[in-house]
Amino acid sequence: MRNGYSPSEFVERCREEGLYVSEEALHSDLYGELVKLDNANKNGVWARIIKNSFAPLFVGTVDFVAGNPPWITWVNLPEQYRAQTGYLWQQYKIFPHKGLKARLGHAKDDISILFTYVSSDAYLSANGRLGFVITQSLFKSKGGGQGFRRFRLGDKEFLGVRKVDDLSNLQPFEGATNRTAVLILDKGVRTKYPVSYSLWSKVESGTVSLESSIHDVMDYTLQTDLAAFPIDPTDATSAWITGPEESLRVILPRIGPSDYVARMGAHFGASGVFWSQILDNQGKGRLLIQNTGGGKKHVPVRTASIEHDLVYPLIRGRDMERWFSEPNLGVIMVQDEHNLSRPMPLKTLKRTYPLTYQHLLQFEKLLRGCAILAQFFDPTVDPFYSTYQVGSYSFAPIKVLWRQVADKLDACVASSFELDGLPTRPCIPADSLCAVALHTEDEAHYLCAMLNSSIARYIIKSYVALHPSPHILEYLRIRKWDEQNVTAMKLSRLSRECHEKMRKRDAVDLTDQEAQIDEAAATLWDIDPKELAFIKSAIEIDV
Repeated sequence: MRNGYSPSEFVERCREEGLYVSEEALHSDLYGELVKLDNANKNGVWARIIKNSFAPLFVGTVDFVAGNPPWITWVNLPEQYRAQTGYLWQQYKIFPHKGLKARLGHAKDDISILFTYVSSDAYLSANGRLGFVITQSLFKSKGGGQGFRRFRLGDKEFLGVRKVDDLSNLQPFEGATNRTAVLILDKGVRTKYPVSYSLWSKVESGTVSLESSIHDVMDYTLQTDLAAFPIDPTDATSAWITGPEESLRVILPRIGPSDYVARMGAHFGASGVFWSQILDNQGKGRLLIQNTGGGKKHVPVRTASIEHDLVYPLIRGRDMERWFSEPNLGVIMVQDEHNLSRPMPLKTLKRTYPLTYQHLLQFEKLLRGCAILAQFFDPTVDPFYSTYQVGSYSFAPIKVLWRQVADKLDACVASSFELDGLPTRPCIPADSLCAVALHTEDEAHYLCAMLNSSIARYIIKSYVALHPSPHILEYLRIRKWDEQNVTAMKLSRLSRECHEKMRKRDAVDLTDQEAQIDEAAATLWDIDPKELAFIKSAIEIDV
């Protein structure tokens, strides 16, 4: 620049220096920008930034690429950026959701996926190797990581995962709780399973910080060598299950779809409108209630007298634990009695439940501003109090529940409940819970025992990063309740005993019952005692 080169002379000089020039016009534009900055006496750092952004044009393909791409989910990207890069997701076939599923938020793909694929395609030479710091959830998530786990550039070259280092337990980025991993892959080869999967954990005697040297990090951490397989052997893009290889080879043949279906709990646009404290049973079918208010929507708190017919016991995540549940709040459920998956018609609510209508009407503007109404309903037709993820299953008298936001599977049986003078009614699970609707307590306790067994808990722990959502029953081969099956009956009885002990809260020791549950569940899954021992030892590893 200081020698007065013209753009064409700059391009020629690049070639003389052995730099790869694929787009002469872009190189000329780059030079022009650098000249402008220099003439304006801008700090030379800007020249280095621009030069770095054009580096791929100069360098061409390389044998090694290393980096830390941004971690931002597709739905949180600016609309313009999504529009401009959308074709790339389709080109590489890494965006599996279309139409309704994408609209309903199933598309949780992370932009780091696209960076990984574009970088492998554009910058890696044949047989080149890429190393990226990436979110660990891409290996474990059901939806967002599915396209990522194709490990193929569209219909062209394969990407072979060489190794994954799971740093989730270390949380290496200060102030961030991201689940971090390092991915190493080779271009031009297929991914072969099992993949080497190394789990890093801190040891008690030391700490790891951003200033730690590599030697300190190695001294203060423990690396556990595990294996990774797709949980569905017929689908290479399915979520990875990780653990000691010997225990995985025991459980993989037993993995398959359950005879039961789970669903998420009821989802409200603003839960603080519907969730309510029951202050008094006023008689004549009326309750004095106060909505909980608060939350992200800053729902105001109102006290009102309403009809009790639409109030049910509510179970939230905090109201349950392993082998125990107890509702503490009521919830207003305004559903059409002829079609429980739909909201009650407005004219019916006005005529039959005028007090409830007047109470909810105070929140109409707030509820119409909630995304749920536009996302799942027609705001021009459906009432402002419409509730999602509700159906006849929500009102089943007995349910098996577990938390959806958790790092392990803890299940309980929730029966119909009498809350604060209300008649005994089915409990309604909140949307933080998963629920299986059932009609007999014997069957519910059988299913709960199977879910709380070490075998089920290990399978879930080994492939779920954070959220044991309803889809876990796609991989837990739990057969339908058979009252003629002695082992199933034993499991049901043991679950009842565990619930009863937890209810009494008197020196709770479930060691004997839970050991018997493991043995009975192993019998139904055709797992012998030695194999069960493998699983119970492996469950202690924080996979």
